Amino acid sequence: MGNFFQNNGFQHCPQFYSVQAIADLKSIIDCFHAHWLTSNQDFYHNKAVNSAYLTKPGFLNDVQRLQLFSLIGHLAEQEIVRDLLNENVCFMNTQLFFNPCKTDQKNYWHRDVQYSELSEIQQRTILDEKQILHFRIALQDEPGIELIPGTHTRWDTPLESSVRLALNGSQVFDDLPNTTTIPLKKGDMLVFSANMIHRGLYGMNRLALDILLFNPAADLQDSVQLDNLPDQFMMQKIEYSRLFSNSLNFYNTRTQ
Repeated sequence: MGNFFQNNGFQHCPQFYSVQAIADLKSIIDCFHAHWLTSNQDFYHNKAVNSAYLTKPGFLNDVQRLQLFSLIGHLAEQEIVRDLLNENVCFMNTQLFFNPCKTDQKNYWHRDVQYSELSEIQQRTILDEKQILHFRIALQDEPGIELIPGTHTRWDTPLESSVRLALNGSQVFDDLPNTTTIPLKKGDMLVFSANMIHRGLYGMNRLALDILLFNPAADLQDSVQLDNLPDQFMMQKIEYSRLFSNSLNFYNTRTQ
């Protein structure tokens, strides 16, 4: 798996989670999503295609948060994570992806790093470090994701840059060459680099949970938020808590 990912920036893992595991997870996600929609009606109706910070207190109770933390902690112990991230792997965030409210809303090409405060020169320098990975769990059958293999380690072509940034008369949803489309079935997991050019595909009953993990690095100093992590009481109940201990250590180190 390592060589394929290193070359392409993604790995599709069909049926990574059992039917029962997905059912248990979806009951938690459905609860979060219902509360999130109630609190974010304007955002949802205008443009939203995802929400975030599912592990923070608020929309889920402590029992549900503990179940979600347990799933995330267990994922970090799987061979696929150990192949791609080192022993210091940290938990960053969770995101939930769904269809836009407006059926005519277009998707958009992007690299996650473009939403940071880094300059383009800084963005270029981190491409080959593969610091942040998405672990996308499909909770329903869906069209999946379209990406451009290899762009996690190289910068845009002139056409890619024009489309991604809507320059020179291009639109962010224009088709690009050399892409790969990966439909997802319920229970599949797709691992991909946050640095690569990609776009989500809308349609069907799209609902996917992304777990973002990373290796510590100085330019990721604001990546860990304390209220995203389990408290000490929860930590004692999580069988696989190494991931969260690493995150807390990283947070404490950068705030000293």
